[in-house]
Amino acid sequence: PSNVTRRSIPAMVLGLSPSRIKGKVSGWALRLDPRHVGVAERLNAAGYDTAAFFFGRSFGDPAQHSGLDRGIDHIEFERDGAKLARQARDWMEDRAARTTDRPAFVWIHFLEPHSWAGKANKIYPADPEKRWRMYDTTLRNVDSFLETVVSAYADRPPDQHPILIVTSDHGEGLGEHGHAHHASDLYSSQTHVPLVVTGPGIATRRVRETVSLTSLAPTLLELAGFEPPGMPAMDGVSLAPLLTGARAEIPDGGEAYLVMVKDRSVARTQRALVLGKWKIITDADGTLASAELYDVRADRDELNNLATRESAVLTRMHEALLERMRTIDTVPGVR
Repeated sequence: PSNVTRRSIPAMVLGLSPSRIKGKVSGWALRLDPRHVGVAERLNAAGYDTAAFFFGRSFGDPAQHSGLDRGIDHIEFERDGAKLARQARDWMEDRAARTTDRPAFVWIHFLEPHSWAGKANKIYPADPEKRWRMYDTTLRNVDSFLETVVSAYADRPPDQHPILIVTSDHGEGLGEHGHAHHASDLYSSQTHVPLVVTGPGIATRRVRETVSLTSLAPTLLELAGFEPPGMPAMDGVSLAPLLTGARAEIPDGGEAYLVMVKDRSVARTQRALVLGKWKIITDADGTLASAELYDVRADRDELNNLATRESAVLTRMHEALLERMRTIDTVPGVR
């Protein structure tokens, strides 16, 4: 939904576009308006045991008042991802050893992909190939953390496995478009992230339809057997019918609306909209003069701006972006 953690994480847990979320910047995090209700709070109210394992206290510590801890019964903090994974596995195994009919929601947030370039992201190699090797090594390490987590369910029959969702709150610029790390633009290097969903009732396949992580919260609610609230409480749309095969994918369809919000450490506001293979990026006001247009299927690195050559597509995408600004940005997430 955005390219910086304090905007994307709230969007993911609330089911709201970043432009609709009210809160105050506090360090790395956003102190959410207390009227916002996150997915953990909703599931907790529905009878779920809830637990979170966070890399640090800046997001989930109740003393920080980010609001992300609301509805979470058990929270642990550990910066080392390998240790964090073991803590989560141990909690799940201990819980499984006790007799309980309550379902569980577990959130695990690893820091390592964010800090792939060494302590405080200060070791940033000039050689692009070395950057990629370092980043890939970090991702392999995180894969091993996930192996530790899922080992808690290794001895269970497939129909008793949990629904497991792996994703990210933003990507990392490895020098693309002249930028390192993130929080500088809405190109795919900083916003196009993995989304892997597995578990009982989820078909094994690759889905080509464009989706947004603002749909994560309503998807979790529907997979849990509840009806997502929809607008104005959530503008994300549940992906459960797509995941379970209740509806067919639209390979050239789907959409994702992205917003980079200016604050004390983000230089400007930008907006972007992806419809199928087409993506438009504009300034904060959505002006046509600032628009860039890309075919993100044929040009994944967004090096070929087609704004002057695909005028009809540009017009259609610009009109769609303005419509999202009218129908999403102007609707308050809280009243």
